[in-house]
Amino acid sequence: KAAESGVKASLAERKPKLFLDLGYRVGEDVLGISGKDNEARALIQGSWTLSSGGSRKADINRSKILKIKALRLFQAAKNDCDLKRIVAWRQYTSNQESLELLESYQKKLAKVEKDYEAQLEVGTRTLLDILDIKDERYRTRTRYLETQSSLLLAQYRILSIQGKLVEFLKAGLKVEEVEQNGTDAP
Repeated sequence: KAAESGVKASLAERKPKLFLDLGYRVGEDVLGISGKDNEARALIQGSWTLSSGGSRKADINRSKILKIKALRLFQAAKNDCDLKRIVAWRQYTSNQESLELLESYQKKLAKVEKDYEAQLEVGTRTLLDILDIKDERYRTRTRYLETQSSLLLAQYRILSIQGKLVEFLKAGLKVEEVEQNGTDAP
């Protein structure tokens, strides 16, 4: 809008200008002459620069170029914000899906561990098999916690892009409460 106003102001400089000066004076014994002297005056003055050495045209072109630059910068910033929003939502949904899968996998590993322990008592499994499954559960739990952290970070990014992060932090809300109160997916 500021760039558009600059273009309009530059274009207005090329147009003719009219000035109107009105006045009225009432007096007696003006200029040493006795009697009443009332005066009314009106002055209309016009001004139009026909040639200014191309400086006005250069000013108009410069303001048009500034307008184009401002529009390009605005579009680039908008595209960057849209891209960040899309990436954040994809990361968020991907982390949610991963979290669900890891949770399911952890439950299955817990059952497998119990089965392995039962098979160890019978003699069909070795202690090394039990240690392997415990190690796998530990690594899965670590991945689960990392994914939870990534999910929380993605939620914060989404709130930041939407301009709600400060409100969220001030209110001390949980992320789920903000989601229920109007966080929209792209």
